[in-house]
Amino acid sequence: MSNSYNLSNQKLLHDIKILEENLHCLKSRTLTPPCISIIGIDKLQIRPLHHTHDEPYINDVIKKLFIQLKIPHFWIHSIEIPQNTQKSHHHLPSTVNIYLITDNIKARVYNILIQYLKHTDQKSVSIKLHYT
Repeated sequence: MSNSYNLSNQKLLHDIKILEENLHCLKSRTLTPPCISIIGIDKLQIRPLHHTHDEPYINDVIKKLFIQLKIPHFWIHSIEIPQNTQKSHHHLPSTVNIYLITDNIKARVYNILIQYLKHTDQKSVSIKLHYT
């Protein structure tokens, strides 16, 4: 009898551990916005940009790219330049992280960006989808 009790107790403890891991994943997804990285943003070729003094240049580039690709720019939660990123002579970093407002649009934005890079044959720029 105690042997079956131990087995059922182990199964319950295992199930609880899985639930706790799932809960941790859900918490991390809600506490950090979904992220897409553009590596090689300093080599990205888009139509000429008009620099404004109100916001940093990288924000202009990302917003211009989103508008050009008909991605609503209000889907952007924030834009971050990783600390270990080098700036090129264009004053643009080599990598930029784009945080989106919800997780359900992440794959759509990723696919649009990938299709744009393929269509324009920009092999020096890549997109990375971050999973939490």
